Amino acid sequence: MAKPIVRASLFFLVLFITSTGLCATQYVTDTFKIVLRSGPSTENRIISLLPSGKPVEVVETQGDWSKVKVVLKGDKVVEGWVLSRYLIQRPPWKTQAMSLKEENANIKEELTSVKKRLGEALKRQKELETLLQQTRSAYAKLKKDYESLRKGSKEYLSLKKNYQDLLSEAEANRVEVQRLTAENKRLRSSERNKWFAIGAGVLLCGLLIGIIMGRQQKKRRSYLY
Repeated sequence: MAKPIVRASLFFLVLFITSTGLCATQYVTDTFKIVLRSGPSTENRIISLLPSGKPVEVVETQGDWSKVKVVLKGDKVVEGWVLSRYLIQRPPWKTQAMSLKEENANIKEELTSVKKRLGEALKRQKELETLLQQTRSAYAKLKKDYESLRKGSKEYLSLKKNYQDLLSEAEANRVEVQRLTAENKRLRSSERNKWFAIGAGVLLCGLLIGIIMGRQQKKRRSYLY
């Protein structure tokens, strides 16, 4: 009685294990070309030969055979049967090696591109550093010129103020000179008038003295004769 139960258990276990592989992508085993047939038997018609590494989609399994979907030339999707022992769940080593080789080539190409971009970036960085240094030098010169101009502007404003003060002082001196000149002319004119008056007085006094002395001389003569 136990044997039928064990057999039933094994049957369901195999069925469960088999069902977990349904509709999963598998690959034709390494270094083989396998036959795709129209049925799960060597008696069935051959549809195509599948090369190693060809991906197939397992639809169902019967005994040693698996029903698969596969894409053939011209993107034509067909169904057929292959021996399950010729299917593996990993890509073949040759396919993986080719994939790794291609990936390695892509990495090398990308590395070359990265090195090239890095070189360009370093060159650009050096150019920017040179430009930055030139900019700093130009800024320092501009700042120095600005300080010189600001100092010069202060000196200019000071000189301008002094010049304006001198102009004001010169104008005041000119006015004072004109006033003194006019005063000097007035004084000279007054002095001339004074001396003219004195001269006229002296002359008048001389005339009067002369007249008086003449009269006295006449009187003296009249006494003598």
